[in-house]
Amino acid sequence: MASVYEVTLSGFYFLQGFINRWNYIGTGTPETATMAFHLNAALGFHPTGGTPASGTLLAAIIAVQSSSMEWSSALCLNPYDPTDFDDAPFVPVVVGIDSGGTAASPVLALGFRTNRVRLDIGRGYKRFGGLTEGIMTTGGGIEATFEADIEEIVARMSETLVVTDGAATLTFAPAVLQKEKYAVPDTDPVRYAYRYWRPLDEEGEAAQLALAASPVTWQAYQDVRSQVSRQYGRGI
Repeated sequence: MASVYEVTLSGFYFLQGFINRWNYIGTGTPETATMAFHLNAALGFHPTGGTPASGTLLAAIIAVQSSSMEWSSALCLNPYDPTDFDDAPFVPVVVGIDSGGTAASPVLALGFRTNRVRLDIGRGYKRFGGLTEGIMTTGGGIEATFEADIEEIVARMSETLVVTDGAATLTFAPAVLQKEKYAVPDTDPVRYAYRYWRPLDEEGEAAQLALAASPVTWQAYQDVRSQVSRQYGRGI
């Protein structure tokens, strides 16, 4: 049976909180640990000595980031199973390895978006900050020397991960989910937010799986993005 997974990568850059999230659709029955554990590990979110495994998503991300970027933890969970989760603190923290210049403002980031595989579900978007000034050309373009690094991030976010656990084969396909829009209680004027469809409920899980675009393919923007919410003093 397929299950929904949310992965959250957390860190800091000049005391500004950085959070990135992904969704996956997982299938299979693990022989050891949990599905969430295996997904975190496959993404490189079980680093050893501050170094993620080669060929993983985290290894690709830090290749374009300044050493001032510090990733501190990753949480993977199934919102429909209270025991299927993996909370992984990074001890020591994982830092960026790009030495291509002065660390840039937290406002600057690389941007990515997915394709669309369903007309009723929009694209997914992602931004990674913590860059150095050396990644940019005049006008905010991307230096050609970083193109291969950026394409590696694209490849790692787009791939369907296949994990072997004993005799079991587990798969995790990247996804974009359409969530439930609801009115936040006790707000005046009414404020709306989004959530998974009825967490910890089998019918809710079926509804969420029916509203999933998966698998999706990521692509990179060809210039740097701005992140108003990550100006100094504003945190996340």
